Amino acid sequence: MDTLEENDIALGICRNVWGVTAAQDHELYWVIATHGGYLSIARLDGEPVGVSLGLLAHRGTELVSHSTGVTPGFAEAGVGFALKQHQRAWAQTQGIETITWTFDPLVRRNASFNLVRLGASVRRHFVNYYGALNDAVNGMDDTDRFEVAWPVGCHLVGMTADYRYVLRPPKKESP
Repeated sequence: MDTLEENDIALGICRNVWGVTAAQDHELYWVIATHGGYLSIARLDGEPVGVSLGLLAHRGTELVSHSTGVTPGFAEAGVGFALKQHQRAWAQTQGIETITWTFDPLVRRNASFNLVRLGASVRRHFVNYYGALNDAVNGMDDTDRFEVAWPVGCHLVGMTADYRYVLRPPKKESP
């Protein structure tokens, strides 16, 4: 993220995903993007269709992925998966060990994506974590969340018969 224009594009995607009442802040996104955090826009045929924002935590060993969203109509295009893989690759270049984030465990597609497709593991459960968000996705519902951890140094190698991904450390390069 190099320009204020790209920052505004990222916020526009957030508004498309979570609605105009979403608590997305122009200045906060820009500060995170320009001071070591992670902010990326996914484009499909030049059109911005997804965004991901992360903050560094635990003395730089962990990236807290605050939000990753895909514009309606592109959820089945692999954009979310591409964003998370880009985020993971970026984290590797920064020496980050783990990426964490929260998600609503009652949204089946998110649970499947995070736990099965990505292979993240549940770290803890929060009751009404954000309080009322009053956005287009959450309405006024309670915001119970699972926090998951995704080790950056592991590779997803395929699915087992029971549809869970198997994790293994990356191969060491020969000298």
